[in-house]
Amino acid sequence: MRRRRQQKLAIRQVDV
Repeated sequence: MRRRRQQKLAIRQVDV
């Protein structure tokens, strides 16, 4: 359940 939120955060960090 929290893994989906962490995946979005990781994608945002890579976008920066």
